[in-house]
Amino acid sequence: MSFLALYLLLWGTIVALFCVAYIQVEKESMLSAKRTMLNELANEHVKALRFLHANFDKTRVYPRHEAFRSAIYDGSEVEIFSLLHVKPLLHRIIYLKEGMIHYIKEPEAHYLGTQYLVLEVEDDGLWRANAVRNIVIFGSVGLVVLGIGGYFLTRLLLRPMREAVGLLDRFIKDTTHELNTPLHTIVSNIEMIDTKELPPATVRKLQRIRIGAQTVSGLYQDLMYLTLGHNVMSQNEEIRVDMLMQERLEYFALSKEAKKLTQTLALRPATLWMDRQKLAKIMDNIPILCSSCTKF
Repeated sequence: MSFLALYLLLWGTIVALFCVAYIQVEKESMLSAKRTMLNELANEHVKALRFLHANFDKTRVYPRHEAFRSAIYDGSEVEIFSLLHVKPLLHRIIYLKEGMIHYIKEPEAHYLGTQYLVLEVEDDGLWRANAVRNIVIFGSVGLVVLGIGGYFLTRLLLRPMREAVGLLDRFIKDTTHELNTPLHTIVSNIEMIDTKELPPATVRKLQRIRIGAQTVSGLYQDLMYLTLGHNVMSQNEEIRVDMLMQERLEYFALSKEAKKLTQTLALRPATLWMDRQKLAKIMDNIPILCSSCTKF
Protein backbone atom coordinates (compact mmCIF):
# COMPACT_ATOMS: atom_id res chain seq x y z
CA MET A 1 0.00 0.00 0.00
CA SER A 2 2.92 2.37 0.63
CA PHE A 3 4.09 1.88 -2.95
CA LEU A 4 0.58 2.57 -4.25
CA ALA A 5 0.33 5.73 -2.11
CA LEU A 6 3.73 6.93 -3.38
CA TYR A 7 2.69 6.14 -6.95
CA LEU A 8 -0.55 8.11 -6.61
CA LEU A 9 1.25 10.99 -4.89
CA LEU A 10 3.79 11.21 -7.71
CA TRP A 11 1.16 11.15 -10.42
CA GLY A 12 -1.02 13.56 -8.42
CA THR A 13 1.88 16.03 -8.36
CA ILE A 14 2.38 15.64 -12.10
CA VAL A 15 -1.35 16.14 -12.73
CA ALA A 16 -1.36 19.24 -10.48
CA LEU A 17 1.54 20.76 -12.44
CA PHE A 18 -0.24 19.93 -15.68
CA CYS A 19 -3.40 21.65 -14.39
CA VAL A 20 -1.48 24.81 -13.52
CA ALA A 21 0.14 24.83 -16.97
CA TYR A 22 -3.25 24.18 -18.62
CA ILE A 23 -4.85 27.12 -16.80
CA GLN A 24 -1.95 29.34 -17.86
CA VAL A 25 -2.35 28.27 -21.50
CA GLU A 26 -6.10 28.95 -21.34
CA LYS A 27 -5.43 32.40 -19.90
CA GLU A 28 -2.95 33.24 -22.64
CA SER A 29 -5.42 31.99 -25.24
CA MET A 30 -8.14 34.23 -23.80
CA LEU A 31 -5.83 37.24 -23.75
CA SER A 32 -4.82 36.58 -27.34
CA ALA A 33 -8.47 36.57 -28.38
CA LYS A 34 -9.17 39.74 -26.39
CA ARG A 35 -6.17 41.50 -27.89
CA THR A 36 -7.70 41.74 -31.36
CA MET A 37 -10.95 43.17 -30.02
CA LEU A 38 -9.20 45.62 -27.68
CA ASN A 39 -6.86 46.81 -30.43
CA GLU A 40 -9.86 47.81 -32.55
CA LEU A 41 -11.38 49.66 -29.58
CA ALA A 42 -8.02 51.37 -28.94
CA ASN A 43 -7.90 52.62 -32.55
CA GLU A 44 -11.37 54.10 -32.13
CA HIS A 45 -10.29 55.75 -28.87
CA VAL A 46 -7.21 57.23 -30.57
CA LYS A 47 -9.57 58.91 -33.06
CA ALA A 48 -11.54 60.37 -30.15
CA LEU A 49 -8.29 61.63 -28.60
CA ARG A 50 -7.32 63.22 -31.92
CA PHE A 51 -10.69 65.03 -32.04
CA LEU A 52 -10.22 66.25 -28.45
CA HIS A 53 -6.68 67.38 -29.24
CA ALA A 54 -7.88 69.37 -32.26
CA ASN A 55 -10.81 70.94 -30.36
CA PHE A 56 -9.22 71.31 -26.96
CA ASP A 57 -10.08 75.03 -26.83
CA LYS A 58 -13.77 74.27 -27.41
CA THR A 59 -14.25 71.17 -25.26
CA ARG A 60 -12.18 69.56 -22.57
CA VAL A 61 -14.38 66.53 -21.92
CA TYR A 62 -12.36 63.31 -21.95
CA PRO A 63 -13.96 60.71 -24.24
CA ARG A 64 -15.62 57.78 -22.50
CA HIS A 65 -16.91 54.44 -23.75
CA GLU A 66 -19.38 51.95 -22.26
CA ALA A 67 -17.34 48.93 -23.38
CA PHE A 68 -14.14 49.86 -21.53
CA ARG A 69 -12.35 52.30 -19.23
CA SER A 70 -9.22 54.09 -20.39
CA ALA A 71 -6.23 56.10 -19.26
CA ILE A 72 -3.45 58.07 -20.97
CA TYR A 73 0.17 58.48 -19.81
CA ASP A 74 3.01 60.60 -21.15
CA GLY A 75 6.53 59.45 -22.09
CA SER A 76 7.68 59.71 -18.47
CA GLU A 77 4.84 57.34 -17.44
CA VAL A 78 3.08 60.18 -15.66
CA GLU A 79 -0.68 59.92 -15.61
CA ILE A 80 -2.44 62.51 -17.78
CA PHE A 81 -5.96 61.22 -17.22
CA SER A 82 -7.34 57.94 -15.95
CA LEU A 83 -10.66 56.17 -15.44
CA LEU A 84 -9.03 52.85 -14.49
CA HIS A 85 -9.87 50.80 -11.40
CA VAL A 86 -6.45 49.08 -11.28
CA LYS A 87 -3.06 50.70 -11.74
CA PRO A 88 -1.57 49.53 -15.07
CA LEU A 89 1.80 48.00 -16.00
CA LEU A 90 2.86 50.14 -18.95
CA HIS A 91 5.69 47.91 -20.22
CA ARG A 92 3.38 45.02 -21.10
CA ILE A 93 0.94 44.75 -23.99
CA ILE A 94 -1.94 42.75 -22.50
CA TYR A 95 -2.31 41.03 -19.15
CA LEU A 96 -4.75 40.06 -16.41
CA LYS A 97 -4.48 41.80 -13.04
CA GLU A 98 -6.90 41.78 -10.10
CA GLY A 99 -9.78 40.62 -12.28
CA MET A 100 -9.14 43.30 -14.92
CA ILE A 101 -7.72 42.94 -18.43
CA HIS A 102 -5.39 45.75 -19.49
CA TYR A 103 -4.34 46.46 -23.06
CA ILE A 104 -1.56 49.00 -23.64
CA LYS A 105 -1.15 50.72 -26.99
CA GLU A 106 1.42 53.33 -28.04
CA PRO A 107 -0.23 55.60 -30.65
CA GLU A 108 1.91 56.87 -33.51
CA ALA A 109 0.65 60.40 -32.92
CA HIS A 110 0.97 61.65 -29.37
CA TYR A 111 -2.36 63.46 -29.02
CA LEU A 112 -2.59 65.44 -25.76
CA GLY A 113 0.96 64.23 -25.02
CA THR A 114 -0.15 60.60 -24.94
CA GLN A 115 2.64 58.04 -25.08
CA TYR A 116 0.67 55.14 -23.58
CA LEU A 117 -3.04 54.44 -24.04
CA VAL A 118 -4.46 51.90 -21.58
CA LEU A 119 -7.78 50.13 -22.04
CA GLU A 120 -9.36 48.25 -19.14
CA VAL A 121 -12.18 45.66 -19.27
CA GLU A 122 -13.43 43.27 -16.62
CA ASP A 123 -12.57 39.58 -16.89
CA ASP A 124 -15.81 37.59 -17.14
CA GLY A 125 -14.06 34.43 -15.88
CA LEU A 126 -15.70 32.17 -18.46
CA TRP A 127 -12.32 30.88 -19.63
CA ARG A 128 -11.41 29.93 -16.05
CA ALA A 129 -14.70 28.13 -15.44
CA ASN A 130 -14.26 26.21 -18.69
CA ALA A 131 -10.69 25.28 -17.75
CA VAL A 132 -11.74 24.08 -14.28
CA ARG A 133 -14.57 22.02 -15.76
CA ASN A 134 -12.18 20.33 -18.20
CA ILE A 135 -9.67 19.70 -15.42
CA VAL A 136 -12.32 18.12 -13.20
CA ILE A 137 -13.63 15.88 -15.99
CA PHE A 138 -10.36 14.76 -17.52
CA GLY A 139 -8.49 14.86 -14.20
CA SER A 140 -11.03 12.55 -12.55
CA VAL A 141 -10.86 10.12 -15.45
CA GLY A 142 -7.08 10.30 -15.42
CA LEU A 143 -6.82 9.68 -11.67
CA VAL A 144 -9.17 6.69 -11.91
CA VAL A 145 -7.09 5.23 -14.74
CA LEU A 146 -3.86 5.90 -12.81
CA GLY A 147 -5.34 4.40 -9.65
CA ILE A 148 -6.39 1.22 -11.44
CA GLY A 149 -3.00 1.02 -13.16
CA GLY A 150 -1.20 1.59 -9.86
CA TYR A 151 -3.26 -1.12 -8.16
CA PHE A 152 -2.42 -3.75 -10.76
CA LEU A 153 1.21 -2.58 -10.86
CA THR A 154 1.43 -2.95 -7.10
CA ARG A 155 -0.04 -6.44 -7.26
CA LEU A 156 2.44 -7.34 -10.00
CA LEU A 157 5.41 -6.07 -7.99
CA LEU A 158 4.25 -7.73 -4.76
CA ARG A 159 3.50 -11.11 -6.38
CA PRO A 160 7.01 -12.55 -5.70
CA MET A 161 6.78 -11.45 -2.07
CA ARG A 162 3.31 -12.98 -1.67
CA GLU A 163 4.52 -16.22 -3.21
CA ALA A 164 7.53 -16.31 -0.88
CA VAL A 165 5.33 -15.62 2.17
CA GLY A 166 2.87 -18.29 1.03
CA LEU A 167 5.68 -20.80 0.56
CA LEU A 168 7.03 -20.03 4.03
CA ASP A 169 3.56 -20.31 5.54
CA ARG A 170 3.00 -23.72 3.90
CA PHE A 171 6.42 -24.87 5.11
CA ILE A 172 5.61 -23.87 8.69
CA LYS A 173 2.23 -25.60 8.58
CA ASP A 174 3.67 -28.79 7.06
CA THR A 175 6.58 -28.81 9.52
CA THR A 176 4.27 -28.22 12.45
CA HIS A 177 2.00 -31.03 11.35
CA GLU A 178 4.89 -33.46 10.92
CA LEU A 179 6.32 -32.43 14.30
CA ASN A 180 3.20 -33.41 16.19
CA THR A 181 3.47 -37.20 15.79
CA PRO A 182 7.07 -37.76 17.00
CA LEU A 183 6.64 -35.18 19.75
CA HIS A 184 3.50 -36.88 21.02
CA THR A 185 5.31 -40.24 20.89
CA ILE A 186 8.26 -38.95 22.93
CA VAL A 187 6.09 -37.32 25.61
CA SER A 188 3.75 -40.34 25.89
CA ASN A 189 6.58 -42.83 26.25
CA ILE A 190 8.40 -40.75 28.83
CA GLU A 191 5.21 -40.50 30.89
CA MET A 192 4.86 -44.30 30.75
CA ILE A 193 8.33 -45.00 32.18
CA ASP A 194 8.34 -46.07 35.83
CA THR A 195 11.24 -44.17 37.39
CA LYS A 196 11.01 -45.79 40.83
CA GLU A 197 13.36 -48.67 39.98
CA LEU A 198 15.77 -46.67 37.81
CA PRO A 199 19.16 -45.37 38.97
CA PRO A 200 19.24 -41.66 39.93
CA ALA A 201 21.52 -40.84 36.98
CA THR A 202 19.04 -42.38 34.58
CA VAL A 203 16.16 -40.54 36.25
CA ARG A 204 18.00 -37.21 35.79
CA LYS A 205 18.56 -38.03 32.12
CA LEU A 206 14.86 -38.78 31.69
CA GLN A 207 13.98 -35.51 33.40
CA ARG A 208 16.24 -33.63 31.00
CA ILE A 209 14.57 -35.46 28.09
CA ARG A 210 11.14 -34.55 29.53
CA ILE A 211 12.19 -30.89 29.88
CA GLY A 212 13.44 -30.85 26.29
CA ALA A 213 10.21 -32.48 25.08
CA GLN A 214 8.14 -29.90 26.99
CA THR A 215 10.22 -27.11 25.48
CA VAL A 216 9.65 -28.46 21.97
CA SER A 217 5.97 -28.93 22.85
CA GLY A 218 5.79 -25.27 23.83
CA LEU A 219 7.34 -24.26 20.50
CA TYR A 220 4.84 -26.53 18.75
CA GLN A 221 1.94 -24.84 20.53
CA ASP A 222 3.34 -21.42 19.57
CA LEU A 223 3.56 -22.44 15.91
CA MET A 224 0.05 -23.85 16.00
CA TYR A 225 -1.25 -20.60 17.47
CA LEU A 226 0.57 -18.46 14.91
CA THR A 227 -0.56 -20.54 11.92
CA LEU A 228 -4.07 -21.48 13.01
CA GLY A 229 -4.93 -19.41 16.06
CA HIS A 230 -6.19 -16.40 14.11
CA ASN A 231 -8.35 -18.57 11.87
CA VAL A 232 -10.08 -20.51 14.67
CA MET A 233 -13.08 -19.01 16.41
CA SER A 234 -12.62 -18.39 20.12
CA GLN A 235 -14.43 -20.84 22.39
CA ASN A 236 -15.13 -18.57 25.32
CA GLU A 237 -16.00 -20.06 28.67
CA GLU A 238 -15.92 -19.16 32.34
CA ILE A 239 -12.39 -19.88 33.57
CA ARG A 240 -10.99 -19.98 37.11
CA VAL A 241 -7.87 -17.92 36.54
CA ASP A 242 -6.15 -19.05 39.75
CA MET A 243 -6.65 -22.74 38.97
CA LEU A 244 -5.41 -22.33 35.39
CA MET A 245 -2.35 -20.50 36.71
CA GLN A 246 -1.55 -23.44 39.01
CA GLU A 247 -1.91 -25.87 36.08
CA ARG A 248 0.54 -23.87 33.96
CA LEU A 249 3.02 -23.66 36.84
CA GLU A 250 2.88 -27.42 37.25
CA TYR A 251 3.51 -27.81 33.54
CA PHE A 252 6.75 -25.84 33.87
CA ALA A 253 7.73 -27.45 37.18
CA LEU A 254 10.56 -29.52 35.71
CA SER A 255 11.98 -26.50 33.85
CA LYS A 256 12.01 -24.46 37.07
CA GLU A 257 13.71 -27.30 38.95
CA ALA A 258 16.40 -27.62 36.26
CA LYS A 259 17.08 -23.87 36.47
CA LYS A 260 16.84 -23.93 40.29
CA LEU A 261 14.04 -21.38 40.34
CA THR A 262 11.59 -20.96 43.19
CA GLN A 263 8.21 -19.28 43.26
CA THR A 264 5.88 -17.62 45.72
CA LEU A 265 2.19 -17.85 44.98
CA ALA A 266 -0.35 -15.26 46.16
CA LEU A 267 -3.43 -16.32 44.19
CA ARG A 268 -6.99 -15.28 44.83
CA PRO A 269 -10.10 -16.90 43.34
CA ALA A 270 -11.01 -15.08 40.14
CA THR A 271 -13.01 -15.89 37.03
CA LEU A 272 -12.70 -14.65 33.49
CA TRP A 273 -14.84 -15.19 30.39
CA MET A 274 -12.56 -15.94 27.43
CA ASP A 275 -10.90 -18.68 25.38
CA ARG A 276 -9.00 -21.10 27.67
CA GLN A 277 -6.19 -21.80 25.21
CA LYS A 278 -5.51 -18.11 24.57
CA LEU A 279 -5.45 -17.31 28.26
CA ALA A 280 -3.03 -20.19 28.84
CA LYS A 281 -0.79 -18.81 26.09
CA ILE A 282 -0.77 -15.42 27.83
CA MET A 283 0.20 -17.00 31.12
CA ASP A 284 2.97 -19.04 29.49
CA ASN A 285 4.56 -15.78 28.28
CA ILE A 286 4.57 -13.98 31.63
CA PRO A 287 8.22 -12.86 32.10
CA ILE A 288 10.40 -13.98 35.00
CA LEU A 289 10.71 -10.99 37.30
CA CYS A 290 13.98 -11.92 38.95
CA SER A 291 16.76 -14.45 38.54
CA SER A 292 15.91 -16.57 41.61
CA CYS A 293 12.11 -16.39 41.96
CA THR A 294 8.90 -15.90 40.10
CA LYS A 295 6.02 -14.30 41.93
CA PHE A 296 2.44 -14.43 40.69
